[in-house]
Amino acid sequence: GFSVDTVDLLMADVVEDAQASLGLDLTWGPNLYKGVLFFTALDNVNTSLGLYQNCEDWRDYAPILKHRGYACDVSLIGANPWRRSNGSFPARPQPALECPLPPLGKGGKTFFGWSCVHDGWWASPACTKLGGDPAKECIVYLDYGGGFAWASNVISTWESLQIPMLYAYVGSWDTIVDIGRDYALNGNRMMFNWRSPDATFALQSAGASTKYRVRTLSMNYPPSMVPSSNSPYTLARQELTLHAPEVAMLLSRMRITRGQMDEMSARLPAFSEAHGLPYGLAQEEAFFNITCEWVLKYRFPAEVREEGIIAWSDWLMTAEDCPPGSTFNAETLSCSKCLAGQTATGGAACSACKAGR
Repeated sequence: GFSVDTVDLLMADVVEDAQASLGLDLTWGPNLYKGVLFFTALDNVNTSLGLYQNCEDWRDYAPILKHRGYACDVSLIGANPWRRSNGSFPARPQPALECPLPPLGKGGKTFFGWSCVHDGWWASPACTKLGGDPAKECIVYLDYGGGFAWASNVISTWESLQIPMLYAYVGSWDTIVDIGRDYALNGNRMMFNWRSPDATFALQSAGASTKYRVRTLSMNYPPSMVPSSNSPYTLARQELTLHAPEVAMLLSRMRITRGQMDEMSARLPAFSEAHGLPYGLAQEEAFFNITCEWVLKYRFPAEVREEGIIAWSDWLMTAEDCPPGSTFNAETLSCSKCLAGQTATGGAACSACKAGR
């Protein structure tokens, strides 16, 4: 795998409307408090047919909905299958826990100065200062993963900027993934937290004809208020060194820049649209073809060094990487131990050891 940053996202339609109406850039954090009217208030959010459309128990929203009295009817999958005994379904995002429990449950942090309202939503001081109902006046924000949004200092950042937020932790993954589906159908304008770089939301609308187009933009905050961005790095199991040292070496040398990741992510929806791929197929065919293009483009050093990029051919194991007593296999790009009584250096062919050695 590879490392990612966590960012706040909002839909491009929100940003474009604010720019056209007020000349306001809502991707800049300090401007958010001026742009509340361009978001959908919680009271007006309707996620029917958007969120919570599957019944699998492994989906992280399943225990949340069961705890709130919903049961899933498999005959209604895709048609609001989670229902209470009276036939009602969850028509807006469901916080993981009710008031007054902290968003992440027992032992979790609470938001100092914030108010828990509407059965699990947390209103920022700037939100409550407006004096009315937070469900009518504040920006809806959905959090995922480990909770508490994109940084440990998120709460102080929002308050320093006087942003009227209405926050909910909605589970570790599935609800946030479905925000794109919901927006395409219902156009609910909410802020949410997600990983970067990633093409999940771009692919959700690629090649599809929907009422609203899913286009996300990242929020930017003053540098002193957020953690610095991480350079991508690879992640692998330690056992790989023992079982496939040549692969471990490849991964240790692998260097893919954030710019390259962003470039590939941007090309995925374009490829999907050009080939008319629905979302499910886009996950496989588009990823394969865009990755293949990258492999072909960055194969040889002479072609890419002018761009300041290391060609992936430089990541591969060579004869010089073989430890003493092993020979290099050019076909498998790996080193093999010499037989007993033989040795080699620099990956050369194995030869008989000198007498007495």
